[in-house]
Amino acid sequence: MLNNAIVTLIIYKRDLALGLKVIVSMIADVQNELDQIEKRANRLVNNYLLTL
Repeated sequence: MLNNAIVTLIIYKRDLALGLKVIVSMIADVQNELDQIEKRANRLVNNYLLTL
């Protein structure tokens, strides 16, 4: 009985760790997208300023 509870807890913790890895990966992807958007916005602003 105790062994089953320990195994269940280990599996649960492993699943939580995998879930956190997925979330961290998604956050990194979002950060990369935001960086790309910022670079594009800076280029647009710079191009606009050059036309003034």
